[in-house]
Amino acid sequence: MAKASSGAYMLTEFGEGLRAPVIGFGLWGLGLMSEGIEPETARPDMVALCMTGAVSPNLLSGLNLECVVHTPEVSTMSVRESALSVASGESQSESPIRLHCSSATFIALTMGTLTLAQARLGR
Repeated sequence: MAKASSGAYMLTEFGEGLRAPVIGFGLWGLGLMSEGIEPETARPDMVALCMTGAVSPNLLSGLNLECVVHTPEVSTMSVRESALSVASGESQSESPIRLHCSSATFIALTMGTLTLAQARLGR
């Protein structure tokens, strides 16, 4: 892992070779949530990383967005060229979308068990 000029950590080329296996294990682990594992025990940044392997590129087609998530950890999720990517730390973009929520809310939104409208109403 190498530290980027923005202060965020990024995988080295060698480390990138572990991305697919780590995402695979993470997706397997997300299945445990449906069996009663508490969302508060999962790290939101790891859930976001796993979603990069779970979201169909067809769903992302035509999107170009960046979202900074505070859960309270800070990570940036970006969609570019039909691919979702996640990085630790604050976005360098001038106007990313900002989402401030609990870890449990972020995980429910990511897993599709809660809509943004429901989250705004506190459900």
